[in-house]
Amino acid sequence: MDTVFKYNTIAYGLGFPFGSLNDPKGKEGLHHFVEHLIFESKENSEYLQKFQDEGIIYNGATSFEFMLFYTQSIRDKSHLSQQFFEKLLKKFSISEEKFLIERKIISEEISHYLDDKFEFMLAKMLNPKDATVPILGSVKSLNNISLSDIYDVINRLSASAVSVNSDQQFKATQSIGGIDFVSKISYDSDIYLMRDDRITIGTAGYTLKITFEKIDALLMSLSQFLPSIIQKLRSKGLIYSAKIQQINTHSHYALFFQVLIDERHLGETRDTVSQLIKTYAFDFENTEVLMQKSNIQFQLKNDTPIGAMKTVFSSNIQYSNPSPSMTATISLVEGVLVNNGSHVHIKQ
Repeated sequence: MDTVFKYNTIAYGLGFPFGSLNDPKGKEGLHHFVEHLIFESKENSEYLQKFQDEGIIYNGATSFEFMLFYTQSIRDKSHLSQQFFEKLLKKFSISEEKFLIERKIISEEISHYLDDKFEFMLAKMLNPKDATVPILGSVKSLNNISLSDIYDVINRLSASAVSVNSDQQFKATQSIGGIDFVSKISYDSDIYLMRDDRITIGTAGYTLKITFEKIDALLMSLSQFLPSIIQKLRSKGLIYSAKIQQINTHSHYALFFQVLIDERHLGETRDTVSQLIKTYAFDFENTEVLMQKSNIQFQLKNDTPIGAMKTVFSSNIQYSNPSPSMTATISLVEGVLVNNGSHVHIKQ
């Protein structure tokens, strides 16, 4: 009797419980750099050519907490993926020339990110001196990375690999039931004033950095609340572009609420955001509704081989989120970006 598979194709993955949060200070972007170089090693490059010839999809990703390499192919060609992952790190070797070329490519990628006003504000608020792009690092931090740093990471990855595929079962997601706490708002009186010619005179960028403990229910609740502030600002004709971004640290989540505005509206925008954010309160019942929506999105994501494989991998590595206390402090810091020639005055 023929075996009935969930999918006609199969996805394989090889992942590691290390990501950009494990980058050494001053060498931000190291793990993302390693991800690029793994594909550039001689033996791996030869396999990637086979993948292209056979129509096999392949990719790699670096997040805050992990690195993952994966493929998707028809089942008759799945042995190529298995062979690839068995040898992925065993004979890793990269020349100084390829190392320098890839570093230049990532440096240009960072420059491209920083051309975006939202990304620039986020990067400057993370590191005012070097404009550090999350996961990618900065041009300065990349230049601090040596070939020996690359091989050190490869050796650590080799000892902690997690092999998965889309046919495997994944652990069920945990409910957020029973979590209830009081949220406390804490405003930092300092404002990061950034001046740069990438934003035109007369336009201002406003960012509110929102930092809190790694509580998934609170992340879900705030992510639902912040778009309502955007809607309010738009209804008052104050903004013309907006974005909400998330980064992770070892112990906290950070959401960046960002808008582009006419600099004449900066004061009113700040006042409106301040008034609205102070009305926020954690709503457990509403979060339960959001959790149901999240579970639907979870099912949709896992209705593809690559999505299922990623979930299997995620369920096989442990995250060390701290246990939430009864009071969750939400810290707020403002940032404003204006042109070098702007005469805008920032009132504390």
